[in-house]
Amino acid sequence: MVQTWFQGPNPILDDQPPALLPRAGDLSDVGPKVLAAARQFVSTAR
Repeated sequence: MVQTWFQGPNPILDDQPPALLPRAGDLSDVGPKVLAAARQFVSTAR
């Protein structure tokens, strides 16, 4: 389940996969966005 989330498109991240964002932009900019998406995923995962 986590691998699918990490590699798949994410609506919170403008449909970008979390795995690609650190390469696509400045880590200080994309890092908090990826963490927010991860926190949202964990809070809704069952």
